[in-house]
Amino acid sequence: MTERPQFSKSWDKPQRRTARRGRLQNIMNMPIDIFATVCEHLSPRDLRTLSLTARRLRELLMSRDASHIWRGCRAQITGLPDCPPDLSEPQYARLIFTTECYGCGGRGVKVDYFNRVRYCIPCYELHILSAQQVDLKYPNARWCIAKYISNEDVTSAIFKGRIWCKLARRYYHEPTICQLLKEAPVSESEEQSESWTPFRERWTARREMLTKTGLEMHHWAETYADNRREELQRIYKARRESIEQRLMELGWDENEIPFPNRQYEAMVKQPRPLTEQGWDRILRKLTPILEDQRRQNRLHQRRRSLRRFYSQPLEDALHQQGPSFLSLTPFIGFEEFMKLPPVLNLLIEDTEDVTEKMWRNVVDDVWQNVLGPDLYCKDPKPEPVALPPSYFMLPPILSPILSPSPISPIDDPDLFNLCQSMTL
Repeated sequence: MTERPQFSKSWDKPQRRTARRGRLQNIMNMPIDIFATVCEHLSPRDLRTLSLTARRLRELLMSRDASHIWRGCRAQITGLPDCPPDLSEPQYARLIFTTECYGCGGRGVKVDYFNRVRYCIPCYELHILSAQQVDLKYPNARWCIAKYISNEDVTSAIFKGRIWCKLARRYYHEPTICQLLKEAPVSESEEQSESWTPFRERWTARREMLTKTGLEMHHWAETYADNRREELQRIYKARRESIEQRLMELGWDENEIPFPNRQYEAMVKQPRPLTEQGWDRILRKLTPILEDQRRQNRLHQRRRSLRRFYSQPLEDALHQQGPSFLSLTPFIGFEEFMKLPPVLNLLIEDTEDVTEKMWRNVVDDVWQNVLGPDLYCKDPKPEPVALPPSYFMLPPILSPILSPSPISPIDDPDLFNLCQSMTL
């Protein structure tokens, strides 16, 4: 009796795999003073992002004991106002350096430094009320609301007098209105009594503080945005010049650089300097775009040359013989001329330009297509007339013979204008 083979039972129970740990796995094992020193070299925005990566980091960086770390980060920003007394350091960093909407968590594009909030447009219209909305919702408390929590000074500075904007006249934060009405007296006459003096002083000081610090934050944000915009323009310009210089070193012409082009602009407008790795990636994407631009440039150049061959001999004959020469000349428009088979072959041929030699080889076929084989004669015997050198482009049957017949209509606008100028 043969023995049954013994198999390993390691497959019966799946082995437990340890979680993959990243490069920052030992960040929590370093001494707290070294960790604080490293964090002080971050920007406030990066420090807030770091605090959201792990629960332990959030507990450490969002505590009051970590305020010196936030102050160290804030000290690196030139001209940044001090943290206002009504905000903590993380709250201040969130208001100034992030684009998070306080209502829905989306992208907040409207910031209210007076009320210390940032909203997207729908949330802004929901939480920030205009004077008309306040009159409708809180008719009996209009005097109190306008006196203590209006952000008109800060909002007017932000919108810079754009009265037409529907958001420019929204001055009142509705959650703050609810907080005010819980403490405010019933009527304005009651508010003037001595018992309400602490209330008046507290809310008046609050509004002055919010207005002062709000304007400071607004002016700094404007300056920071202007400086950042100038810095990005310098980076874009240096990056563009570096890309164009490298392309010219590879043999591409300046006229072949695709400008404007969305794909090319997307590669150029990057907020970082050009590196070798980035250049290799850009070159792979740019090569088909550059080849297409080169084909387009050559096509336009061939079209311009064909237009010159189309109009130059007729203009020379008009200067020599006058408008009466047009009576015997069968004109066709330039677009019809471009559709003739010999001309179309020259246009679609992938060459840099249409030379005079190439045009001499097909000029007879061109005029044969215009006149037809019955009227076209390759070797006529016209009367000797002195013609310019470019007359070889005209068919011999069209030798200028003065005739009193009326002038035929001209399709080409350039020749039409030329004839008008000669008849005046």
